[in-house]
Formats: sequence, structure tokens, C-alpha cells
Amino acid sequence: MSEIAQVVQFDEYGAPEVLHLTETSAPAPGPREVVVRMRAASLNPLDSHRRTGELRSHFPVTFPGTQGSDLAGVVSDVGDEVTRWRVGDEVIGWNRQWTTHATHVVVADDQLVSKPQDMPWEVAGSLYKVGATAWALVERSGAAPGERALVSGASGGVGSTIVQLLRERGAEVLAVASERNAEWLTSLGAVPITYGPGLPDRVHEALAGRHLDTVIDLVGPEYLDLGLAEGVRPDRLVTATSFARAAEVGAAVTGAAAATSAEILQRIVDRIMDGRLQIRIAATYPLDDVVAAVRHLESGPAGKIVLTHEW
Repeated sequence: MSEIAQVVQFDEYGAPEVLHLTETSAPAPGPREVVVRMRAASLNPLDSHRRTGELRSHFPVTFPGTQGSDLAGVVSDVGDEVTRWRVGDEVIGWNRQWTTHATHVVVADDQLVSKPQDMPWEVAGSLYKVGATAWALVERSGAAPGERALVSGASGGVGSTIVQLLRERGAEVLAVASERNAEWLTSLGAVPITYGPGLPDRVHEALAGRHLDTVIDLVGPEYLDLGLAEGVRPDRLVTATSFARAAEVGAAVTGAAAATSAEILQRIVDRIMDGRLQIRIAATYPLDDVVAAVRHLESGPAGKIVLTHEW
């Protein structure tokens, strides 16, 4: 008899309450695939955007829909032609089929890296989407030592990772976020700027007569416009969200797909382990409390929300 697995599904677009756990047989690996028993898998804003249907033109869902792309867990089965991984290996990875919010996940064998023994599971399960997205945006920005970069949404998982990667490059970072996150951003080496009415004036004041070199936008088109007003060249404006405005002004659009590889994931892991990078965990929830976890995610926490599974 096959082992029983559970997977988070939704049968229609809607609020978090459309999510539910469904029992199914544990998947079997195909050639060059492994099955990972999940220990931790973070939630990402894109999961919510897919579930509500607001991005159905870019990320259509075939119902029943599933979600999740990050994962960390233990290899429980290996398919033919798999030579690197063995049952019992602790791994970090990703899945392109949006199925990692589950107890068992099928993963291509080249979409995994080894999990360091000392890395907490909740951190390990939060690295792919945040790391790949931040890496892609920072690379595309072209930020160089001594340049000034503005980051919107800077206190979230992706935003705070961008701040740290920019600082590693030697850039000065103006980090836009809520006032309650100013101390956290200062600790990362950024200059915090409170969002809301009067933001352009606060940015201008923080620049103190110096020019702004690049903008990395995670929030909305107003940040592209702010960059233009400060004289940033359109090709140095980078966004992961403002597709329409980017097309109008000639800004760049990029995201996790541009930096999805085991090599880059390993670079993120290495930075976590040697202290160059911190991932802030806001809360963890058991897999069967996914609705509450998603509600928390959609309240805008400072840090990652992670689903965990004990076995």
C-alpha cells in the first residue's frame, strides 16, 4: 500500500479560505527525480497572487490548483539515473510545478543542494524564491561600489535580501519600508526611509544633493516614477511587479526565473552560513494551518512565513 501524502489545494480562485489539505498517494520519482519529504516550505506573495487569480494571464491555474515553490526536507525516494542523492539526505531546493506545500514533493535531481546541518529548517525552506528573485534584481540593476540604490518594500523577505546583496557590492542603500522596520534595516547597513505621503521629499533629503543611480521596485509603479524624477536612467530602473509602467518608461522587468539554478541557490546558502546574509523568519505554521499562515503573509509581515511538517 502506498504511503499517504497530503497536499495543499484550491478548487477556485479566492480568499485564503479556498485552501484545503487533500490526501493522496505519495508520489513516485521518475528518471532523474527524487521525492523529498517536506520539513519546511515558505509562503511567497506570488502564491497569493496565483490563488486570487489576479495574475492569471501570467500564471494560469489548472484546478485543482496547488502552490509553493520553496522546499527543504529529506530525500525519501530516488528515481533511475540519480547518482548524487541518497535516501536520508537533507536537501534544499525548488519545484517548478507549484507543489511544495505538501508532505511529499517530486523534484528534479538538479534542483537541489545539500542542507548544512546547522541551518534551521525554517531558514532552509525560505531560500529559493527570495534568493533567486533578489539575485536577479540586483544583477539587473548593475549596482556598483559607491553607487546609491533605492529599494522599495525593503523589509520583506526579498527586499531585505536585496538590501544585503547591494551592501555586499558596496552600494549605499536607501531602504523604503514602514517606520517599525527602521532599526532592522539600519542593522543591515541601509538608510531607512518611511513610506507614505511625502516620500519623494524624504528621498530627496536623504540624497542630500547627490544623485540616485538605480531603483529596485517591489511595490508599485510610483517608485519607477520617483526614480525618473531623481534622474535615474530608465535602464537602471528594475521592477518585479510594475509590468505596464516598466513597458511605458523603458524600465527592466525581472524575477526569480532569471536566477534559478542550483549554483545560485548554493551561493545563497553559502552567504547564510558565513553570515553575509540573514533571512528573517516572522512565523512558522504547521502545514494543516495553511489558511492562518496565508492570512499572516497577506498582512504584510517583516520576514518570512513558513509552513512546517513534523514526522
